[in-house]
Amino acid sequence: MIAKPDFTRQLAVFLCIVILILIILLVLYYNSTKNIVDITEEVFTKKSHRKISKKGEKNLIPLKDCDQKNSLALFNDFEENILNQEIMNNNLIESYILYIYFESTYGNQMWLSNFNSEKTILRRGKFKISYSPSKNNLIVTIPIKKLGIHSSNNQEEKFNLNDSEEKIIVNKVKLQKWLQIGIIINGRSVDIYIDKRLRKNQILDNVPILSNEKIILGESTNNPNCYIGKIEYSPLEIKPDELKALYFKNMRSFKINPLLRECVKYNNHMLNTFSFSPTNS
Repeated sequence: MIAKPDFTRQLAVFLCIVILILIILLVLYYNSTKNIVDITEEVFTKKSHRKISKKGEKNLIPLKDCDQKNSLALFNDFEENILNQEIMNNNLIESYILYIYFESTYGNQMWLSNFNSEKTILRRGKFKISYSPSKNNLIVTIPIKKLGIHSSNNQEEKFNLNDSEEKIIVNKVKLQKWLQIGIIINGRSVDIYIDKRLRKNQILDNVPILSNEKIILGESTNNPNCYIGKIEYSPLEIKPDELKALYFKNMRSFKINPLLRECVKYNNHMLNTFSFSPTNS
């Protein structure tokens, strides 16, 4: 006689597995958020007071009239300073997690500066995250101690003449989609993740010089054509599992209102028209 399968027992085992998975996800979620600060939250709360430009301002549509809570446009002369006591590092370790959308619809005419130059996304002291539109590269610039320099000259130390910098380049960044970009600095080791996948690991030539100065988002007239959903910061090393948990937590929450795109397109057209008008040259 063939024994019938015990469906009650199978169901109980299945439910136990589901509950265990949920507990693991909750633990990952908790661990991935307890040491992370959303550094763009205060920018979103005051962006309704932003203006696009003083040039030909009467012809521009303020972004406050067409902005939305789920994305921030880093176009034109946008620049914001962020100073938060919770974003202090120990000079050797820190992590940045960017949720970003690189726009390519309108091409070269949307930039108010040289198309071939590096566009600033974020900077802190001499540390910088930038984007090259002509090459479609993400560039991370990290200040480091210069090799082979030993000097007792206090003036050299005062003006950082003994320091250098190292650039880390990630090629072929995807356009027209939301990305999670994780930049993890732990001493000389730097990892760059895009959408949970390790895209670059680099050992710096010397120890990094990380700053506790204010974080500056964007750079006036030198911004990339992109939208920011959120930027998170931690003074600790964020692990791959934590990045994955943050990815699943955040990635579905970002959208770009079509009206915001039209506002940006119109304003950039007006700024370019004003800049190159014979009466204003």
